[in-house]
Amino acid sequence: ESLFTIFPELDLKWKEVLKECLNGKASPMGVQGFLDTSGREKFYEWFNASWYDSDENIIGAIIQINDISSAIESDAALDKANILLKQQSELSKIGIWEYDIQRNTVDWCPMTKNIHEVPLDYKPNIETTIEYYKEGHCRNAISMAVFEATDKGIPWSLKLQIVTAKGNEKWILAAGKPIFEKGKIVRIMGTFQDVTNQVVSEIKTKENEKLLKTLVDHLPLNVFIKDRDSRKILVNKSECDYLGVTDANELLGKTDFDIYPFETAKISRDEDLRVMDSLKPILSQESISIKHDGTETAFLSSKIPLLDENGMASGLVGISLDITNIKQKERELRNLINVTSLQNKKLINFAHIVSHNLRSHSANFSMLLDFLGNEKDEQEKEKIVGMLTEASDNLLETLENLNEVVTLSTNTESEKEKLILHKKINTIQQSLNGLMEGNKLKIVNNVVKEVNIIFVA
Repeated sequence: ESLFTIFPELDLKWKEVLKECLNGKASPMGVQGFLDTSGREKFYEWFNASWYDSDENIIGAIIQINDISSAIESDAALDKANILLKQQSELSKIGIWEYDIQRNTVDWCPMTKNIHEVPLDYKPNIETTIEYYKEGHCRNAISMAVFEATDKGIPWSLKLQIVTAKGNEKWILAAGKPIFEKGKIVRIMGTFQDVTNQVVSEIKTKENEKLLKTLVDHLPLNVFIKDRDSRKILVNKSECDYLGVTDANELLGKTDFDIYPFETAKISRDEDLRVMDSLKPILSQESISIKHDGTETAFLSSKIPLLDENGMASGLVGISLDITNIKQKERELRNLINVTSLQNKKLINFAHIVSHNLRSHSANFSMLLDFLGNEKDEQEKEKIVGMLTEASDNLLETLENLNEVVTLSTNTESEKEKLILHKKINTIQQSLNGLMEGNKLKIVNNVVKEVNIIFVA
């Protein structure tokens, strides 16, 4: 049968190759693929040679066919794996390297060379590889890691700094793993990843956290964060000082029931649940915090829900301002206002007393002087003069009494004395004689002479 009848899928170029072979010019025929009877794709490699008879005449062609389907599949799988590995390396910026201990050679993949900023034809060795690490801790650390890996078979993964061929500093994550053959370390394979952006971001985040902590710790406010179960997960210095601890870790993970009496803790927990369930903050609410020793502190408190990515409350932020001194000042001011109001009332009453007493004496003097001016009888005039003298003495006594009232208001340590009420009424009657005669009045003093009262002298 014709070769092309048996294998109809053969490319026509094989005819030209066979013609050349029959003319004494043998050459490889290449690779041919086709589907077998089960529909599976197969690959064959064709070779040919001229067929000579005993007289060295070409009478045909000898063709050898080798099934290379498995090799083709393996090569395709390897190519695919290499492509995937290259793509993964480019996407993740992770390079691969290998150190052959027996040959003392180092191989870098293109990504590893890219990270080191060297050309693709660069040939590294173990010494230059280590020299790329920043002098000091980083170079010492990688040197020790390579030594322990080659000597003891210990793998490593280190975050270190390198200085590239262009003089740029980069943070890298270098990992290495010893490879054993028949119990002997023959090479080290590893990865090399540029993590500069990640490390710079971490450093910036730590700086921001430190700045925020410094700010929060020095606020004149008690600041804390609680999780969903009201456990404290952050407290600032003011909160620690208020609760009498020096280390914040003594409070972390604890609830208000671990710190305060039950009633105080229950009020706080109910507020926490209300804020987290309703997602509505409590702002500037006055509250009283009572510690186990009975100490009461007045706070102006706010509780704000802490939302997660789903918009649900994962906890809350609490801010409290100690207003105990302010409340004390308010009480003192209120007491001062009450005292001032009382003093004003006393002053008004005192003014009424002065006005009444002096008006009585003034009217008495006026009437007695009027009597004296109109009286012709000398004996009556002498009597009136005597009454004026008594009225003058009584006025003087009234003034002294008023002065005693002032003294009493400012001196609470005055001693108490007895006052004979009957005698005092007669004295007052004498000071009002002129007024009584002018109005034809009479005072009937029926107070028993032995009756006395206690008064502040």
